[in-house]
Amino acid sequence: AIGLETGIYDVATSLNYSNASRFMEGGESAANFNVEEARDNYIQQMWVNRSTESPLNDLKIAQAVLYAIDQQGLINVVMEGHGEPVYCYGSDLNIGFQEKWKTEDYYNYNPEKAKELLKEAGVADGSLKLTILCDTDEVRVKTAQIIQAYLKEVGIDSEVTSFEQALWNTYQTDPTKFDLNISYNSAYGYITRIWNQLNSTRYAEHNMAMVRDDKLDNLLMTPWKPSECPMWERLLLRMMRTLMLQSSTWLKKLIIMVSSIKTTTILQTRIRLQVQNTASVPTSFRAHLLTFGTKLME
Repeated sequence: AIGLETGIYDVATSLNYSNASRFMEGGESAANFNVEEARDNYIQQMWVNRSTESPLNDLKIAQAVLYAIDQQGLINVVMEGHGEPVYCYGSDLNIGFQEKWKTEDYYNYNPEKAKELLKEAGVADGSLKLTILCDTDEVRVKTAQIIQAYLKEVGIDSEVTSFEQALWNTYQTDPTKFDLNISYNSAYGYITRIWNQLNSTRYAEHNMAMVRDDKLDNLLMTPWKPSECPMWERLLLRMMRTLMLQSSTWLKKLIIMVSSIKTTTILQTRIRLQVQNTASVPTSFRAHLLTFGTKLME
């Protein structure tokens, strides 16, 4: 926000609502700025470590953690109300999302249920301590801290460990470094595309939940078989593969444009905040991302 006000930057796409409001109508820095708000397809997510290295290997304890967290509460506090819960690993902007998911129990906030599950698992109040991992991004650090408070309410102690991006990227694939990992993801097109982090074939031994499930891997890979794609989509994929063999800048830009053809009609509907200096040359940029998701298992 300071960079915008001092003229160092012309466009910002990652302001929280408090900072963005300074550039909105009536704000102290509203002159010469436009603020756009729209829905986008970016989620803040929490991975549960289901490996034998974590106490969350016990399904009842893992489920207790999920029931202990209030998605709407996270949105209200971390995003100042400018976000929305998701009901699947992905959102209703993805092709293949089913509206019925919005009415199903999605580990809806239920601290009493969480306490019951902990009791069934033999966990005494205050006897369990978890490690919450995140990078140094302001949103994810604050998310981790609020989750820490929710866990405390049901009798689970925890510590938040945050690291710079490079080290966090290493630690989030190491099951000995965390019990909960606050992360993020985004993908347009088919909802199966955003599920790629559930695919353990991407890593040596596990997916991002620190487990390997061959049956799930096979199910995730099935929709991507070229023989099962519509004819126009197979032609599009073939054209993209051909373009990828080239290296010129304009071809790389064309690949980006081609890859988004199918979803251009649904790109204007998830919450985002972007601030642009109206005195500057229009610039292409990504949207600010404001959505939360917490369910990671059945």
